[in-house]
Amino acid sequence: MGRSHEAKAMLTAIIFGVVVIFAASALASVPREGKSIAVFSWPGAKQSSVIEIIVEADGVIKNFGQFSWVAISNYDKKNRVQRLYKAGALLVLDAALVSTCLNL
Repeated sequence: MGRSHEAKAMLTAIIFGVVVIFAASALASVPREGKSIAVFSWPGAKQSSVIEIIVEADGVIKNFGQFSWVAISNYDKKNRVQRLYKAGALLVLDAALVSTCLNL
């Protein structure tokens, strides 16, 4: 019974750790108004796809990365992120979080 209890405690601790790390990562990636945001179209899409998404959401393109389906824009209006998703964005994240990973 001792090993079973230890295994359950260890599994509980691991699950708790994964949940905490996931929650912290999710909170860190939330775009903040006044900051730059990374706008993702569908992987493999042409650059025109992400351009159209940003333009439809009344955004301004600041930069492009190494992938044709990712661009940096401004989060200068409260409903910008919602408008980007409505325009077809796959994902919108804080640009500071992804800039080093995607060479933006």
